[in-house]
Amino acid sequence: MKRLYESYRQTADELAAHIRRLKEERLSRRDPDELNRLNARIELLETERAELIRVCAQLRAYTEPKPASPSMAARIAKAGA
Repeated sequence: MKRLYESYRQTADELAAHIRRLKEERLSRRDPDELNRLNARIELLETERAELIRVCAQLRAYTEPKPASPSMAARIAKAGA
């Protein structure tokens, strides 16, 4: 599951880079139809990236150990002292 998380995270990062390139390209376009198509692509990619990030957060909960609660951390610290 960790590999899946890493893969999704990498894809989200790649989408962010692609979105930045499209936004830069949008600055040089003047045709309203082209601008609308670019804006639609950007919006779709931003939605996809947000979904990937949400899934990554859920996957991370399974791949990383849960942090100790404050009370548990205090008990662990007392036991180690």
